[in-house]
Amino acid sequence: MKVRQFFPAILFGIGVLFFASCDLGGDNPPITQNDYSKGVFVVNEGPFGGTGTITWYNPDNGEAVQDVFGIENGGTLGQFAISLAFHNGKGYICVTGVNLLVVVDQTTFRFLDTIGGLIQPRFFQAIDDDYAYVSQWGKDGIDGSVAKIDLKTNQIVKVIPTGKGPEKMFLKDANTLLVANSGGFDVDSTISVIDLVSETETSRTTVGGKAPCCFAKANFTGANPWV
Repeated sequence: MKVRQFFPAILFGIGVLFFASCDLGGDNPPITQNDYSKGVFVVNEGPFGGTGTITWYNPDNGEAVQDVFGIENGGTLGQFAISLAFHNGKGYICVTGVNLLVVVDQTTFRFLDTIGGLIQPRFFQAIDDDYAYVSQWGKDGIDGSVAKIDLKTNQIVKVIPTGKGPEKMFLKDANTLLVANSGGFDVDSTISVIDLVSETETSRTTVGGKAPCCFAKANFTGANPWV
């Protein structure tokens, strides 16, 4: 694999970084014409006192481009990048350490917006063209919830409590969202069932294992997932 390092991530004062800082756009972002529409993205959480980054990998030629957000925007994401999801031509990056959902263009990876008001965001799940949900751990890493986001305004419009440490979500059908509760900084082994019509948690199911974190469809078909 060929690895191309364009420049190191931009770092700021150690004391500030310890509490997770970010400089998303930079004053003079570089002018590039890179196209990231084909390839694989890798989310690098980053170290304590550092910044999360995104790596783009081209499986056709084995090339890896480090810190594509920094390359395209001249800034840093901030501490603890957790996940990246794409929807309608945009990328949504959950950055837990700075309590932000960072929005970028899917093709160019240029910065578009940030969605604030979140508390330790973890994962993004689109519901339709207008709305999405973001799982979040809360201030103590225990008081979990999912935040409903209006994708037209990039504002939080509803917060629904879940179990502890919610992680990935699964859209079972048009009216039902499943949320895996991992426990966060505590212990949990449940799945929250969210009614998207009433926008409430209608039930919580205990699963056999500890700390459930994600879902997968059996044979990639059907509405019933594995946890």
